[in-house]
Amino acid sequence: MRIDQNLGRKQLPLQFNKMLSFIDTFNIKPGTTIFLIIFLDTALLPLLYPRVHIIWIITMPLICFIHIWALRILFKNPYSVQFEAILFTGFLGTVASIIHLVTFLKMSYYDLNIGATYFYVTSVTIYTLIVFLLVIYYIKSYSNIRDNKRKAGKNVVKYSSLIVIAPALGYVIAQIVISKSENLTNIMMLAVFAFFSIINAYLAVKFIYKYFFMKKNKHLIHLQQPTKRIKREFQEKGIVIK
Repeated sequence: MRIDQNLGRKQLPLQFNKMLSFIDTFNIKPGTTIFLIIFLDTALLPLLYPRVHIIWIITMPLICFIHIWALRILFKNPYSVQFEAILFTGFLGTVASIIHLVTFLKMSYYDLNIGATYFYVTSVTIYTLIVFLLVIYYIKSYSNIRDNKRKAGKNVVKYSSLIVIAPALGYVIAQIVISKSENLTNIMMLAVFAFFSIINAYLAVKFIYKYFFMKKNKHLIHLQQPTKRIKREFQEKGIVIK
């Protein structure tokens, strides 16, 4: 994870340079709002209503925590939360992934009346396996600069097998669902929540890894600095960048 201190940004592959780059400061606040609404809040209604007590106990602390953190990001100066914005995005992906997974399981049980234990065991196992493979992928992709291109090529072949396996698994799960219910709307919603659970897991792994990767290689990162005009506006407002 740590890059040789004798190397500069220009000597790194494009993939490494992207991983060492911050989110544009002008995108931090709108990005936080949009991601929160699209990737998390869209799942809250089917998650929380009808109310299931155990689900409220598990999910409400996570929901409140990530919304409070989002408010902090929105009220802070974007130049002072450049590292924090990356970590926040990773945790937002984590919470959103869990929320969509729980919603998927809840709808399967309460709306589609799927009582088969193997369905839930299989679903959680597949989800856990995908997250594990994502973590391994990022660790291997950024473990060695010299072998990066060669490993990236191998990873494409290796992990592309998931693309082949996923439709088959999806088909099996779909057949189980369809055999239990003819409610096409709920089946489609189930597919959407499963999809967003995986997408958010990908964002979580990517940005959490990115945060620690950047922290380990501070000698290669460049914090974004405000222009003279923006600095003057900050001074007039009494805003201090920390």
